[in-house]
Amino acid sequence: MIQNVSTVKEAWDILTRSHAGGDKMKKVKLQTLRYQYELLQMEETDKVSEYFNKVLTITNQMKGCGDSITVDDY
Repeated sequence: MIQNVSTVKEAWDILTRSHAGGDKMKKVKLQTLRYQYELLQMEETDKVSEYFNKVLTITNQMKGCGDSITVDDY
């Protein structure tokens, strides 16, 4: 994307524009993950370890997007 630009400013502007959508996508993904977290409940057939893995999976995905769940959140 930036190999043919002649100034650092041009390269920076192109990179900024191309990654701006990424922030919006992260917000949407975080909203989805928070919703999944709120709806998460242990099924009768789940083992404790399976449920724990579900919780860990969602929280790790949230951390990957720059957010996390704390006890104070809920």
